[in-house]
Amino acid sequence: MSMACDADAVYASCVRLARALDSSEASVVLIRHGESLANVSNVVCSLMHNGIKPEYSLSPKGKQQAHESGAVFAKTLPAAHHVLIYTSPFSRATATAEIFGHACAKSASASGAVEQPHVVEWLRERCFGEDAELKPSNEPYERYWRHDAADPFTPPPEGGVGRESVGEVALRTASGFTELLDRIGATTIGTSVVLVAHGDTLSTLAAVLAFCQREESERTIQAFTDALRAHRSHGLKQAEYVTFPRVGVSHETALT
Repeated sequence: MSMACDADAVYASCVRLARALDSSEASVVLIRHGESLANVSNVVCSLMHNGIKPEYSLSPKGKQQAHESGAVFAKTLPAAHHVLIYTSPFSRATATAEIFGHACAKSASASGAVEQPHVVEWLRERCFGEDAELKPSNEPYERYWRHDAADPFTPPPEGGVGRESVGEVALRTASGFTELLDRIGATTIGTSVVLVAHGDTLSTLAAVLAFCQREESERTIQAFTDALRAHRSHGLKQAEYVTFPRVGVSHETALT
C-alpha cells in the first residue's frame, strides 16, 4: 500500500458507486466514532491489530457522545423507518455503533427496526503507516493532509509500511459500499444506511458521495481528483454525523 494507485481505477469505482446510489432509495448516514482512548492519549492508532483492542475503544466522554448522537438521530426518523448499521472493525467504531444503535432503538420516535451493527472491513481506519503507530498524532496527520492536497493518489514518502493514499481509501470504501448496496437492493426504501468509521475514512467517503451527487455530465475525472484533494473539508468531529442526500444539517454533540 505504498505505491501510487491507479487514478482511473479509483475514478471508475466511484462512478459505479454513483450509479448504485442513483438507483437506491436509501438515505446514507456517515458517523465518526466518539472520543477514543487513543484520542485522549493523542496517538495514532491506525493498524488493525491495535485498532481492535479494547484499550483503544471509547472514553467515557466518547460513550456519552455516541449515545447523544443516536438519540438525536432517532428523532429525525419517520415512522416505520428501517436503520441498517455498518461499522469499522476498530473497537472505537464498534462501540460507537452499538451505543448509537441502542440509543436510536430506545427512542420513541424510532418505531421501525434498528438492526444490530454489521462489521465490514472496508470501513477500517486509514493506515498512516507502521512508523507513526502509537506515536503523537498531530505531525503525521498534518503531513498526510498536505500531501493529499497535492497528490491524492500516492501516500507521503515517509511513514513506513502500510501507509494509504486518499485514492486507496476511496477505492476500498467506494467498492465496498457499492457491493453493499447491490446486496441489500430493494430493501432500501424507507431505510437509512448508517456507516460508522473514522476521520479520514469518512472525509474521503464524504468527498466521494458529494461527487456522486453531481449531475452525470459533471462527474469528470478532474472533478473527482479535485474532490479527493479537498477531502478534509468534509471532516467530521467526534460522534458527528452527516446525511446524504443532504436533507438537513449535520449534528455535532454539544459536549465540551
